[in-house]
This record gives sequence, structure tokens and C-alpha cells, in this order.
Amino acid sequence: TGGFLLGAYQHILTQHTSPEQRFVGEDGIERGLVGDRLTDPRQWAALKEKTFHGYDFDTTMVRIGLMNLLLHGIDRPNLGYMDTLSKRFKETVHIKDEIPLGGGLVGYSALHKEPVLVRDVSKDPRYLMLNPETRAELVVPLIYQEKVIGVLDIEHTRRGYFTDAHVRNVSILAAQVAIAIENAQLYERVRRQEQRLESDLELAREVQKRLLPQGCPALGCAQLAAKFIPARPIGGDLFDFLRS
Repeated sequence: TGGFLLGAYQHILTQHTSPEQRFVGEDGIERGLVGDRLTDPRQWAALKEKTFHGYDFDTTMVRIGLMNLLLHGIDRPNLGYMDTLSKRFKETVHIKDEIPLGGGLVGYSALHKEPVLVRDVSKDPRYLMLNPETRAELVVPLIYQEKVIGVLDIEHTRRGYFTDAHVRNVSILAAQVAIAIENAQLYERVRRQEQRLESDLELAREVQKRLLPQGCPALGCAQLAAKFIPARPIGGDLFDFLRS
């Protein structure tokens, strides 16, 4: 539904809206994000027409995402359809480091199901030094139906870079990411089940064909004909010719 892109858009507007313009509504959501500090029309043009790109494997979701972005003021959203199983995806994901549950900041966040904000990793004993350039780190768990399915791990080379605002914004994105991952996995499971079902139905059709007469008997006094067309992939009816 374009949730990732809208989250990024709201974050940009938040960073470029004066404090006096912002307020929290009764629903607890921050309002008044007008981006008044973006004074150059070229910035708005780039933001609304060239910044946000995305894909989905469901054409209905693409249409919903486009409508959602348009309703939020993004004039030319760049959303398209792409099959995630397509050969156009040639990237290979390599797991650089395997971190056990509870180990390091990432493992701690996954184990305790809570965000971890470390402004200076050199002062946190939980930190595992995997990237020597890291100075600050933010880890947010991906939780779907009370189950941790992954984490978002963001690192920065400057101490004290991440703030509580980053935690709030990334937590919102993490919820969307968790839903998207679960939907993608569900889609893949359904696709495999449909393939197995189609294979089973094809086998059942072949078995049913073999149970039917392969031809009509020849009679000197009559001509016989028969045709069997099931309403669904397979039918429960059979027929045969009997000679008395």
C-alpha cells in the first residue's frame, strides 16, 4: 500500500517542518507536517516526482499504493509491478556475519523484542565489533503477531547520531517491513500450494481418463457416441458400455 514510501515521506517532512507548525492530534499522530523549510520549488518537485520508487508483485496492491501516495500529495509516484520470482532479480544475498539470539545489539533486540539505541558503541559491552567504522547503532526488531521475524540494524560513523525520533520513525517502518515480509512469505506458500494442487489435479485427470472407455463399441444396427466434459477439473461421474 506504499506504507514504506509514505513513512519516508513523512520523515522528510518532519525534518523540514518548523516546531511551531507541528502538533500531536487526538489520535496520537503528529500533524502539521507542512515542510515549510523546503522553500525551493525544485526541492518539492524532486520530492514529489522523482524521490519515491517501489514495486509490488500484486497489481491490486500497486493500484492501492498509487492511490495512497496520490492522496498524500505525492504527484507522480513511481510504483510498478514486478514478480519477485522474476529473473530480472539477479542479486545474491550473502550473509556476512551470523549472530546468535541474544548476542550483540542485534541479538539482544531480537531476544527482548525491543529497540536498542546506542549513541556510542564503544561504551556498550553488548556491542560486537563487526564493522570498525561504526560509532552509533540503532536496532529495531521486526515483530509480526508477537513473533520476531528479523531486525532492522542501522549503523552510523558518527557518535550520538541516532535520537529518540529515529527510534519512533524506524519503529513505524519496522512494523510495515514485518507485514510486507510476512505477506511475501504467505504469497510464496500459497504459490507453492497452488502448484502442488495443480499437479495433483492433473494426475487425477489422467487417472479418471483411464477409467473411462477408450472408444465406443461397434454395432451393426446402431452408431454409438459419448462425450465426457466435467464441470470442474475433475468430475465424480463415470460411464461405461455393457453388453447384455
